[in-house]
Amino acid sequence: MAAPIVPAGYLYCDGRAVSRTTYANLFNVIGTRFGAGDGTTTFNLPDWRGTFMRGWDDGRGLDSGREFGTRQDSQNKKHNHAFSGSIGEAGEHSHNYTISKARDWDTAAGDWIGQGGDALVRTGTQRIHSAGRHTHTLYGTNTEEGGAEARPVNNTVYVVVKF
Repeated sequence: MAAPIVPAGYLYCDGRAVSRTTYANLFNVIGTRFGAGDGTTTFNLPDWRGTFMRGWDDGRGLDSGREFGTRQDSQNKKHNHAFSGSIGEAGEHSHNYTISKARDWDTAAGDWIGQGGDALVRTGTQRIHSAGRHTHTLYGTNTEEGGAEARPVNNTVYVVVKF
């Protein structure tokens, strides 16, 4: 429903137990699928508060093996990933570098400060030695940052059932 008011002839799907005799037509349709209530005089309505509806697969094969009206928990749980990769045989090589204008790190201010002019100019070559072709296995764990669910843009509504 588009308003938080349940119209006459409908019940809010909040999981509560209701009378099997007062709502006999509804009980004949859903029975105790969502709970048996007290076991004799009441039955439970579905509790669909705060959940998304998903059309029943009914043999299509996209969400096979599910019974009609069942709840499915989130698959967005904390988990690990293992990665594997290989590195080609690059061999020994070198990188050239140039450093100009000496700078000091000012730890108090947390910033670079200049010492004026071209106090130091340095050039050089850094050799990188070959490790040959090899592999690395990397492991990573995702954290529980962000939301507790993966959710699309949505709107809140009252989910009701006609009796």
